[in-house]
Amino acid sequence: MNPHKLVIKATAERDFNNIDAKSKERIVSAIDNLKIVPFPRGCRHIKSAGREFFRIRIGNYRVIYSWSNLTRTLTINHIRLRDEHTYEKL
Repeated sequence: MNPHKLVIKATAERDFNNIDAKSKERIVSAIDNLKIVPFPRGCRHIKSAGREFFRIRIGNYRVIYSWSNLTRTLTINHIRLRDEHTYEKL
Protein backbone atom coordinates (compact mmCIF):
# COMPACT_ATOMS: atom_id res chain seq x y z
CA MET A 1 0.00 0.00 0.00
CA ASN A 2 1.34 3.46 -0.91
CA PRO A 3 2.02 5.88 1.94
CA HIS A 4 -0.22 8.92 2.09
CA LYS A 5 1.07 12.48 1.93
CA LEU A 6 2.22 13.76 5.33
CA VAL A 7 2.21 17.40 6.51
CA ILE A 8 3.62 18.33 9.90
CA LYS A 9 2.52 21.73 11.17
CA ALA A 10 4.91 24.06 12.98
CA THR A 11 2.94 23.59 16.21
CA ALA A 12 3.60 19.85 16.09
CA GLU A 13 7.30 20.43 15.38
CA ARG A 14 7.56 22.71 18.43
CA ASP A 15 5.77 20.12 20.55
CA PHE A 16 8.07 17.39 19.25
CA ASN A 17 11.24 19.31 20.09
CA ASN A 18 10.29 19.31 23.79
CA ILE A 19 9.93 15.51 24.07
CA ASP A 20 12.50 13.08 25.46
CA ALA A 21 14.48 10.90 23.01
CA LYS A 22 12.85 7.57 23.91
CA SER A 23 9.33 8.96 23.42
CA LYS A 24 10.41 10.63 20.17
CA GLU A 25 11.35 7.24 18.72
CA ARG A 26 7.94 5.80 19.56
CA ILE A 27 6.15 8.86 18.16
CA VAL A 28 8.11 8.79 14.89
CA SER A 29 7.31 5.11 14.49
CA ALA A 30 3.60 5.75 15.11
CA ILE A 31 3.52 8.62 12.60
CA ASP A 32 5.24 6.42 10.00
CA ASN A 33 2.48 3.86 10.54
CA LEU A 34 -0.18 6.58 10.19
CA LYS A 35 1.12 7.31 6.68
CA ILE A 36 0.12 3.78 5.72
CA VAL A 37 -2.96 3.28 7.94
CA PRO A 38 -4.48 6.70 8.81
CA PHE A 39 -7.09 5.22 11.18
CA PRO A 40 -5.32 2.56 13.23
CA ARG A 41 -7.00 0.53 15.91
CA GLY A 42 -7.45 2.75 18.96
CA CYS A 43 -7.61 6.09 17.15
CA ARG A 44 -10.34 8.42 18.39
CA HIS A 45 -12.40 11.05 16.63
CA ILE A 46 -12.36 14.56 18.15
CA LYS A 47 -14.61 17.49 17.25
CA SER A 48 -13.38 20.94 18.24
CA ALA A 49 -14.88 24.29 17.21
CA GLY A 50 -16.38 22.87 14.03
CA ARG A 51 -13.16 21.13 13.00
CA GLU A 52 -12.59 17.40 13.01
CA PHE A 53 -9.46 15.77 14.32
CA PHE A 54 -8.29 12.31 15.23
CA ARG A 55 -5.88 11.26 17.92
CA ILE A 56 -3.70 8.31 18.68
CA ARG A 57 -2.17 7.52 22.01
CA ILE A 58 1.55 6.84 22.39
CA GLY A 59 2.25 6.29 26.07
CA ASN A 60 1.50 9.57 27.84
CA TYR A 61 1.53 11.52 24.57
CA ARG A 62 -1.26 12.20 22.10
CA VAL A 63 -0.70 12.79 18.40
CA ILE A 64 -3.57 14.95 17.16
CA TYR A 65 -4.04 14.94 13.41
CA SER A 66 -6.51 15.62 10.62
CA TRP A 67 -7.19 13.66 7.46
CA SER A 68 -8.26 14.87 4.01
CA ASN A 69 -9.89 12.15 1.98
CA LEU A 70 -9.93 14.35 -1.10
CA THR A 71 -6.15 14.88 -1.22
CA ARG A 72 -5.28 11.78 0.85
CA THR A 73 -3.22 14.00 3.16
CA LEU A 74 -2.49 13.39 6.81
CA THR A 75 -1.74 16.59 8.77
CA ILE A 76 -0.08 16.30 12.18
CA ASN A 77 -1.39 19.28 14.19
CA HIS A 78 -0.10 18.66 17.72
CA ILE A 79 1.92 16.20 19.79
CA ARG A 80 1.00 16.76 23.41
CA LEU A 81 1.63 15.26 26.79
CA ARG A 82 -1.69 14.05 28.16
CA ASP A 83 -3.08 16.34 30.86
CA GLU A 84 -6.26 18.31 31.55
CA HIS A 85 -5.33 20.84 28.82
CA THR A 86 -4.46 18.41 26.02
CA TYR A 87 -7.52 19.09 23.87
CA GLU A 88 -7.95 22.79 24.60
CA LYS A 89 -7.35 25.30 21.80
CA LEU A 90 -7.23 22.83 18.94
